[in-house]
Amino acid sequence: MPEIIFCPSCRAEIEVSEALSAPLRDQLRKQFDAEQRKREKEYADRDAQLQQRGDDLQAKEANLDAEIKARLVAAKERMQYITDRHGGPAGLRSADPRRNMGGRLHIRP
Repeated sequence: MPEIIFCPSCRAEIEVSEALSAPLRDQLRKQFDAEQRKREKEYADRDAQLQQRGDDLQAKEANLDAEIKARLVAAKERMQYITDRHGGPAGLRSADPRRNMGGRLHIRP
């Protein structure tokens, strides 16, 4: 019984004897395997790129956390210096006179 294959372009049925179909199958199998290996390599490369991006993001996040902590420590030290130098929060004066009076505005008649 002859084997029937379909043309990949026009989908026409073609009868193929076993003598012709075996080499054709081998050729198609090799093409398929080569394409599969190519795609697997592309996927592996893409996976490696994504892994590197993830590692880079984690490193940036760690650096950002360290910078934030350092800035917080510096800000706390500055605040401590200011409060020690000016005698605490009461020593801090604002340019706005209403703020220096605790938010109360005194109006003279």
